[in-house]
Amino acid sequence: MDVVKQVRSKLESREMFNPESMSALNEKLKLKRNSLSCFSFTKKRELDLTISALTYLLDKNQNKN
Repeated sequence: MDVVKQVRSKLESREMFNPESMSALNEKLKLKRNSLSCFSFTKKRELDLTISALTYLLDKNQNKN
């Protein structure tokens, strides 16, 4: 849950805590993850955690509405 809090905090500080911005960022991060070399384990893990946190926040936001 710490990752979710960090991602939420960064999104709020950059005024990106809305479904459109989060969806766009999520897609960009997925593309970036897929373009990394197979030896970038640490970076891929970081991106996986961030993508998971964004997906969680998007799902949570959609369930509110």
